Amino acid sequence: MSETEVRTDDSALLAVRHWRRNVGAAVAGNVIEYADFAMWSAFTIYFATQFFPTENRTAQLMYGAGIFAVGQIARPLGALFFGRLADRRGRRLALTASVTLMGLASVAMAAAPTYEMAGMSGAIILLVARIVQGLSVGGEHGAAAAYIVESAPKSRRGLASSGQYIGVMAGSILAALIMVVSQIWLSETQMEQWGWRVAFAAMGLVAVGAFVIRTRMTETEEFTREQRRIEQKQAELGTAVVDRRGSLGVLWKHRNALVFVFVLGSATTLLFQTFASYSITYLVDTVGMSRPDAAMVRLVGLFAPIIALPMFGALSDRIGRRPLLIGGFAGSALLTIPIFIGYSPDPAWSVLLYAVGLIPVAAALSVMALVSASAFPTSVRTLGVSLPYALAIAVVGGSSEFLALAFRTAGWDAAYFGYAIMWAVLGLVVSIRSRHAEPGTLDNSTADIPTPDNAEVGRIPR
Repeated sequence: MSETEVRTDDSALLAVRHWRRNVGAAVAGNVIEYADFAMWSAFTIYFATQFFPTENRTAQLMYGAGIFAVGQIARPLGALFFGRLADRRGRRLALTASVTLMGLASVAMAAAPTYEMAGMSGAIILLVARIVQGLSVGGEHGAAAAYIVESAPKSRRGLASSGQYIGVMAGSILAALIMVVSQIWLSETQMEQWGWRVAFAAMGLVAVGAFVIRTRMTETEEFTREQRRIEQKQAELGTAVVDRRGSLGVLWKHRNALVFVFVLGSATTLLFQTFASYSITYLVDTVGMSRPDAAMVRLVGLFAPIIALPMFGALSDRIGRRPLLIGGFAGSALLTIPIFIGYSPDPAWSVLLYAVGLIPVAAALSVMALVSASAFPTSVRTLGVSLPYALAIAVVGGSSEFLALAFRTAGWDAAYFGYAIMWAVLGLVVSIRSRHAEPGTLDNSTADIPTPDNAEVGRIPR
């Protein structure tokens, strides 16, 4: 082998290591972000009684649930802020800032004083910290999607895309594991007095590690190239131009893509919540399974989509993205009713059905980051992915379990299953009809770069 060939092989190997390291850093941060965010749901039953002035435990839990809901509502605001930041200043900066805020919020929760110590001050700290978490996780999604897809080579973008939802699900599993380990090592009294604080503080420290990892990430070539284009245009014109990257005006030009991401985000999040979360409530309240068995079903069953996601992502690199979307939504539509009818008090059988129900959802989720990011040009990519997805969660996905319980209370269980199937069909139709469902290369169009005809100009001081 010649010296030139050796250098070429070494360069190729370094390039592979480079994109894998960057994608891995983004995914690792994703795990920590979503684990931090999920900790609230896991530990509310232990700390809610200490922060709200009422003797009614149900009311205290409702206050805790209300603050949880505020975190969900804050997600679109985080998508707007961090989306603009990532499109203007870089994906790396936005990702580093979001994980930093998430860690600080967890530490603030761990240190919040109880009602007996400082009145409502502790509850206010929890509220503010939860809003910060909502802002953080709202911005995380789009920035991570853009960074992961832009960092990976064209032939591996499907595989890289699947990493985002591996991080989301792994974060949920991490939060559940922390809960289980805490319950094993600590008594109920210890958990209520200080155990939950240790868990939040530990996640805050883990976020420090994620911060360090993300500071070592390099900016994507897509964003760097866009930055150079604007600087070159400024030099050619001899004028200062208004930077319209990350602007809502530019984003509105891509409103068809916004609808596409909103529908896919609504369908995938609602289906995931139906099979992953509502299934557990259904097993306990309708089927009659014990709570510990149902928790184990969730913990074990979630490993199925985590294993399936990279397999589907790699498959999409061979056969395209559209077949994964079509197969995922069609499978979910066909399996929803059989899965819920088939559930029984037998944990082993229910784990199998739980896993089977999540496999089609994993197929669609495996390419979501890629098809969403590819629907927008570099100049508004992060904002374009973040905002409609956060709205989809706030409007559709986040209300799924509430609707399911409302329908069940009214005796209309079948109505909710029909609602879930409706969203699966909508996702299927959009996947079949939209050109965004089968992206080629990422769109690096210079159409949104300011020129004398479409931007405000002013002479550069010399």
